[in-house]
Amino acid sequence: MGAVLPTAADCPVDCKTDPASDGPGETSRPTGRSWLAGLMTDVAVHDSPDAHRYEAVVDGEVVGFADYTLDQDVITFVHTEVDDAQEGQGVGSALIRGAIDDVRVKGARTVRAACPFVSTWLRDHPENNDLLDQPPG
Repeated sequence: MGAVLPTAADCPVDCKTDPASDGPGETSRPTGRSWLAGLMTDVAVHDSPDAHRYEAVVDGEVVGFADYTLDQDVITFVHTEVDDAQEGQGVGSALIRGAIDDVRVKGARTVRAACPFVSTWLRDHPENNDLLDQPPG
């Protein structure tokens, strides 16, 4: 694997001000393509529970992952990584969006971010605060 994603600065657009992003205050995003449509190829995200990670897949290849631990009803994201060739194309953000969406759909778990990239992403997407094990503030 390649680059460790330390912050949301790896996002190729300013997710706070770009009207095409789904930054704070937005409740919907384009369907059929990543929310960074036009900047990257489609990213499929799936849970790989045996490996304790969510994986980002592009053209059938795993290009990123978000490792997690499970403790009763809490999923803790501990590390996120994206292939160097995919860095700066929004794969990390699409990966975390997909993982958080999956946690929401499955229900019964809260989210804790031990990974700085996930923590920053969640801070920039307060619409997910209801899932947090430790709400901000």
